[in-house]
Amino acid sequence: MSAPPAEVVDTPTQPPADPVGSQGARDPAELTATVSTAIRLLPPGYVGQVIVSNVSGTTAVGWIVSMSVGTNAQVSAVAGARFQQTGSVVTFVPEEGTQEIPPGGSVRFAFRVHGLLAGRPTDCVVNGLPCQ
Repeated sequence: MSAPPAEVVDTPTQPPADPVGSQGARDPAELTATVSTAIRLLPPGYVGQVIVSNVSGTTAVGWIVSMSVGTNAQVSAVAGARFQQTGSVVTFVPEEGTQEIPPGGSVRFAFRVHGLLAGRPTDCVVNGLPCQ
């Protein structure tokens, strides 16, 4: 006599509880960003650079830097990040390989701005906090 076929039951599993002091209890990483500009270009414009630094003891996963480049200014090239421009506001996000910033580490990206009256970037924020 053979045994009855085994019954397969699809039961959802839950992840184990998050013990105190593990990843769920960590503080989010604190990031700072420093903006610098150099090399006035002809036609009018400049090259800028941003350094995003992790000043916390936790690895940062992802970052967003946003700034205004002026009414008639246009970002024409970026190295080290991806970007989107809406009006005068430009938002930069990490490229693959720069999403994680270890404690004490930093990532750097550069951008080129063209346009009449293209002034130094203003209203810079990193993850919602003012840049330095």
